[in-house]
Amino acid sequence: MSGRLNYYYRQKVTEAELDSGFATLEVADRALAVDHALWGVTNGLVVSQHSSPQNLTVDITAGAAYDKIGQRVGVGSTQTLNCAVDESAVSTTVASPGNSKILSVFAKFTRALTDPRIDGNSITVYFSEAESFQLIVRQGAEAASPSPPALDGTHILLCDITITFGQTQIVNANISTTRREDLIVASGSPRSLRNGTIKAAFASLLGYYDNHVTAAADRHAASAIDGTATGNWADATNVGAGTVQAMLSEIVSDLAATTGDVKVGAPLRSGTPVSLSAGSVGSQLAALLAAVNAQAVYAHYQFDSGTVNSNGTIAPVTVVTENGGFTEGATDEIQVPSAGTYSVVAELTAVSTGGATSFFFQAEIGGAAVADTRSDGLAGEQANGGMAFVMVITTPSSQRLRFKNSAAAGHNFQFGSRTGRIVIRRIL
Repeated sequence: MSGRLNYYYRQKVTEAELDSGFATLEVADRALAVDHALWGVTNGLVVSQHSSPQNLTVDITAGAAYDKIGQRVGVGSTQTLNCAVDESAVSTTVASPGNSKILSVFAKFTRALTDPRIDGNSITVYFSEAESFQLIVRQGAEAASPSPPALDGTHILLCDITITFGQTQIVNANISTTRREDLIVASGSPRSLRNGTIKAAFASLLGYYDNHVTAAADRHAASAIDGTATGNWADATNVGAGTVQAMLSEIVSDLAATTGDVKVGAPLRSGTPVSLSAGSVGSQLAALLAAVNAQAVYAHYQFDSGTVNSNGTIAPVTVVTENGGFTEGATDEIQVPSAGTYSVVAELTAVSTGGATSFFFQAEIGGAAVADTRSDGLAGEQANGGMAFVMVITTPSSQRLRFKNSAAAGHNFQFGSRTGRIVIRRIL
């Protein structure tokens, strides 16, 4: 509220007293803006390059602002401002190559005096003193890295314009609003506010917030969100607490490591004849591999190395007797782990027949022959020849299998440095 003047009946009011009534209201009006720190551009007053002709002038749209003492600066229509000279009519040309300067455009409160009249003292007075504006160009010193003119407490800055040596046109790229004195200016990161009204500022804030909530923009980086470690991997280790980014990186690292398979849990997988116990992917893969190996390849008998290569639970045993064995001084017995039906393939890549024309390859269990195969029609010596014997054996339990050729004279295989192998597979 403003102060009051109590005019009274038959008072002879002076000019000063009448003017004081208006001044008192004006002071109260401006105090309302000052008390709420409402100063700056409220709307419009946007500065842009002049379209035609393009020169050292700029266009300023209609709008309004309040200065720091609450005076309203109202611009009713688009204005064209000449920036070739400053407020003192001094040229703004940059004199030296390599230099530039910054021009600042301000809006200032003034009054438009109209309706001139002659008073009782024969002096011309203006009966109407409307609120108005003045647009000002103020230039800073030219330099290789120039500084802008200082802000003015009684003016409102609309923009800064950078011009260089020899420049004859101002384009939008030369115009900066970084220092523009809008009504609401709040610096921040990643978002700042620059608005002319409180309502517009709230709208901007709400837009930022809505975009954040809906993840349309301004999403939190994973490195900026804290995470809490809960639960363990299947191997009882866990991911340490930290940021979401750090925890995700640790998860990827854990799973990419050679121990990653044991961290992922796996349920019981029932099947016949093999089931996989609940555990981890790693434990089930290991069990599956063991089952496949146990079922697929039970033993390899390598003659050329003089050793037995075994897989699964099959293990070679020590030689009991040669009994006409198929190689001198080597193991000729292999133990199968359980009852079952097995295929036996003997591959002899180079043999000497010793002049015989037929051969037997025999498998025994407990001294009794259970299967044999033969090769007939051999003609003479086959020093570099090869032959293969195939048979199927069924055992009632875990047994030692003895393999030999026929015990008949002249029918022994004489391998010497020859090579060959026996492969046993269980038939599922």
